[in-house]
Amino acid sequence: YEYGSSPTQAILLALFVGITLLTVAILQLGLLANFISHSIIFAFIQASSLTIPIGQIKKITGQPGIPSETFEAVYKIFTSLELINWTDFVMGTTSLIALYLLKVLKDKCNNFSSSNGSSNYLKMTGWFVGSIRNAIIVAATSLIAFIWKMDSFQPIDSPNFQNLTITGEIPAGLPKIGAPSFSETYYDTAGQKITLGFSALFTGISTGIIICALMSYLESYAIARSFARNEKYLLDGEQEMYAIGASCFATSFAQGFPVTGSFS
Repeated sequence: YEYGSSPTQAILLALFVGITLLTVAILQLGLLANFISHSIIFAFIQASSLTIPIGQIKKITGQPGIPSETFEAVYKIFTSLELINWTDFVMGTTSLIALYLLKVLKDKCNNFSSSNGSSNYLKMTGWFVGSIRNAIIVAATSLIAFIWKMDSFQPIDSPNFQNLTITGEIPAGLPKIGAPSFSETYYDTAGQKITLGFSALFTGISTGIIICALMSYLESYAIARSFARNEKYLLDGEQEMYAIGASCFATSFAQGFPVTGSFS
């Protein structure tokens, strides 16, 4: 990996983001969030509804070299259409269609009673299948990917239908519970052993601490603010800071990265 993008630095980032947010909450500075206008919150949510799907398009098209920046990604996607991996595209779009159809099935089978009857059993089955649609799609696509990779299985002989892009090797077992490491040793692409101390690791994440802390809080606060506005209840900004700060701090002891409330 490149300097500044190691897992050790991501874990340390979670630790310091948690400490930063907890410190701000303890100092009772959560009231500053009240100065964030509804227009800013609304714009942030709407922008996220665009940037998040755009960031996932490259996963569906399988195009290599797509940057993470939104505008650059859109430009690169449309200027390199010839690099689309149609195997990934078919798999992705089929999965999206299947998710939608299973959601429709769940919605249609919501109204069932506890009384006996074949129609009620069918509705209960449809509701259950629709409710676990994500797990079904993950299991089905994992099985397809396994069969595809087995013995170099290639059902379609076409240059546009390449092998499926898969995640790769994932370490087995649960993450170790313990304090984050404040140093790191690894080998670069040339095979040279490199050791980074705390100062070097901290330099790589220094600006990210403030940015991630601000974005984590703003994202979670935007979601909570929307719920509070719709349901007509008061929101405690400091409570949000305590929650996110504690989550980030705790996850760093389980080899995790900074977390926040999910827009999904």
